[in-house]
Amino acid sequence: MALQAQNSIGKSKLFWVFPCLIILMTGAFAFSELSEFYTVAINGETEGYPWGAVNEVPWYYQTPTTYSIYALTSGLLFLAATILIALALIKKSRKLMIIGVSLAFMLFLVDVVSTNKQ
Repeated sequence: MALQAQNSIGKSKLFWVFPCLIILMTGAFAFSELSEFYTVAINGETEGYPWGAVNEVPWYYQTPTTYSIYALTSGLLFLAATILIALALIKKSRKLMIIGVSLAFMLFLVDVVSTNKQ
């Protein structure tokens, strides 16, 4: 019975398409955040960013250090979600898929909420 359920999961188009889209999105977020960390923390390119209380920027623009920590943390979490969903696809594991997609949606939600915090 378990083998039959696993085979039907592997053959389902939705099982492959939806997670692949989530992988692309989380991978793009991970790349973007980690490249921001590299730009600000490693290269020290801080000009052009609205540091401090300029206009209505999110809380993580207080200092370059705060921004770097936020970008690194966010990037690594999105990378972890990307890897988890990819492993779930490779192993055809429904449980890992549910955990990975749930983690991705939670991270997107936290990102949206934290961006709106001032």
